Amino acid sequence: MKLFQGFKSIGHATNLLWTNVPSTGDLAILEDDKLDKQAFSRQIFQLLHGSSPSQDRLGEFLKFVKNNGFPNKWTFPTYFLFMCHPDMDMFIKTNGH
Repeated sequence: MKLFQGFKSIGHATNLLWTNVPSTGDLAILEDDKLDKQAFSRQIFQLLHGSSPSQDRLGEFLKFVKNNGFPNKWTFPTYFLFMCHPDMDMFIKTNGH
């Protein structure tokens, strides 16, 4: 799916994300075999372009991630929020990588 390749390309465009081991790195959610790509696409669209405040959209995205048992890394959603809205959102890099 082109969307996922696009996220991978953007994720590798900077040195902000840890991507050395795809299955455990900051883009690990994209590597998960259980990921429903349509549901994820809807969630990521709402995260990046929804009408509610970004903190609410982030909370909804993280709830989706947790409820589906995906790698719960703040780096993934905050990186893409920051890339789309650098004047309003910040990138949060947690400890670990």
